[in-house]
Amino acid sequence: MKIRHLRHICVKGFTVLEAVIAMVLTGLVVLFAYAGVRYYYQLFHSVTVVGHTQTEINLLHTALASDMDKAEQVIYSTTLDCISNGEVVSYAFMKDYLLRQSAIAADTFRIQHRPPQVIASKKSSELVGQISFDCINHEMVYLISVSKDYPVGITFDEIK
Repeated sequence: MKIRHLRHICVKGFTVLEAVIAMVLTGLVVLFAYAGVRYYYQLFHSVTVVGHTQTEINLLHTALASDMDKAEQVIYSTTLDCISNGEVVSYAFMKDYLLRQSAIAADTFRIQHRPPQVIASKKSSELVGQISFDCINHEMVYLISVSKDYPVGITFDEIK
């Protein structure tokens, strides 16, 4: 009979403490990754909202400048009316938006703003020479200012 000597087999592995440390480190990495993704999403969302509002402000400025430039006369009472060839483009300044109405369409600019400041034309106190107001885009404030130049020698009575 042969006698075999059994050798002590040594299996290398992790201790419980090493496994717990590995799990804690993995948890921290996942936590930081989750927080980073969440921060990125919030930042992306706020940039998107600010960009959308800024686009609205730019469109409003372009439309207002174009309408005032084309108009023969611009009058402000409760609304800003740009009159050209008998057609009226009207801007109503509501609390949280501006409404642009014409015979063809109505546009709504969802912009918070401050009340407009109107300066009369040198030609007539009834004609608008310049209008300016602040548009609010979150913490930022943008000034929209548009002026109207009337032909030399024209008065309000001649336009009527």
